[in-house]
Amino acid sequence: MSESDLACVLRRVTKYSGLIFRFSLGIILGFFGGRYFDGQWGTTPFFLLGGVLLGLFSGLYILYRTAMKEMKKE
Repeated sequence: MSESDLACVLRRVTKYSGLIFRFSLGIILGFFGGRYFDGQWGTTPFFLLGGVLLGLFSGLYILYRTAMKEMKKE
């Protein structure tokens, strides 16, 4: 494998690991944010579920947007 091939592989790995990080970060922040608001207002588990769903949908939107950009490049 040449150096340019290795650089291309590393670029792709960092891009996709960043996507995974953002996807999981949205879900984790939604979980803890929802748990916090449930504790403040005693609405267990409504804000927790809402936060997780919001994080899931925002992560899916990020994945979708990135896939559309990749398809336009080809």
